[in-house]
Parts: sequence; structure tokens; C-alpha cells
Amino acid sequence: SLLERLCANVPELAPGADILIHVIDPYPAGAGRGWRTSQSLRTRMNTPASRVTLYPGPDAAWTGPGRSGPSLVEWARWPGSLVLAAAGDPELEAEADQLEPDSYASRALCGAYLEWVFSDTLRHAPVNVRVVTHSALVVDVADGERGLRTVVLSDGRELDGVDASAFTQGPTDSLLGGGLVSLGYSDTL
Repeated sequence: SLLERLCANVPELAPGADILIHVIDPYPAGAGRGWRTSQSLRTRMNTPASRVTLYPGPDAAWTGPGRSGPSLVEWARWPGSLVLAAAGDPELEAEADQLEPDSYASRALCGAYLEWVFSDTLRHAPVNVRVVTHSALVVDVADGERGLRTVVLSDGRELDGVDASAFTQGPTDSLLGGGLVSLGYSDTL
């Protein structure tokens, strides 16, 4: 959602400026940890498929122009499930074929949708926006020269000269009572 909003607002807020956006996540871009397509199809969402969308639409009360796109159920119903061909998973394709507006889709199917939306956002990004994905974690953000930052990744790389950073980490692991408690999502039930 954040990437989509950044891309939607660049033409108005930074026309002609070269924009470099780093997306940093050890999990697949778009789906992330919680919506991985590799998890069990028995793990379901708690929202009906027709209500899941990452496109704000032209009438939404969002900052900047709206961009229309399919909801999860609309995406899953596209002819021949071509949108799932990249996933190459016949079980996901079968679920997509049977998905109804009031169905509760698997987290994996929603992950396939989120990966597609991420790719769609990249395809429609303004020509002056470049997005680089990094399969890593952010381990530090340090102040640098002239108000810029250095972002240090878990693989040892450093991204220098970063103007701004936003953290959209979702559920995180926590230390409770001296032990690590994972608030992530299990692959098995």
C-alpha cells in the first residue's frame, strides 16, 4: 500500500525528480511473512475476499490520486486464472476458481494477490521511479551527513544517502518472560 501511494503521488509531488525506493524484506516482496504463498491453504483470512483490495480507487479519501484495480475476488476470477500462472500452484488456482465474494480466502491466495499487486505497482510506476528490492532485514538506521541516513542491512550492505525511511513491519516477534515468542504465522496447523 505504501509503495502504491508513493508511486501515485510522485507525478504531483516530485515531477521530474529521480526517485529511488528500496523495499527491504527477507520474505517475498508484496506478500511478506504473513501472507507467504508457501503456507498451508488451511490458514484463512478473517475478511471476505470481496472486501480485500490494495487499490484505493478514484473516490477514496486517500492522499493523492486514486488508482483502480481489482479486489482479491475480482483478480481471482480473471479468465483462465492467468494471474496465478506465475505462482504455478494448481491448489491456489483451484481455490481461485471457487472463490466467492463472501468466501474467506487462504492467506496463501491473498499472498499471491499481494505479490501480483506489488508487480502491478512496479509496472505502473512513473518513469522517474526506480524500485530496488533487498532480501534482508534492516538492522540499523544511522544519521549521516546533511540530514541523510544510512540504512544497514542484515547481509552487511549499507544504503547511504537515504532521505526518508518508513517501517511497515507487520507482526513482530517479542521477548516475553525471558523467551522468544513468535507472533508470526505457522506453516502447519
